[in-house]
Amino acid sequence: SADELRMRRALVRAGIYPSFIHYPGGASTGFLRLALSARHSRLEVERLAAAVVAGMLGAASRSAARSAAE
Repeated sequence: SADELRMRRALVRAGIYPSFIHYPGGASTGFLRLALSARHSRLEVERLAAAVVAGMLGAASRSAARSAAE
């Protein structure tokens, strides 16, 4: 989906490379899978959070633009 692609691009721009997976019985669009552990530094976790927010803001701005066009 466009939202998944936007999130994936935001993560890759931040140097984070998520796996894209399909679970049996899960959503047909699939999922981005991330693994976070205690060995990740605070900076790495903050970079992940910033990338997720950037991906979500991209989806929100697209939704707002679509609403304004209607």
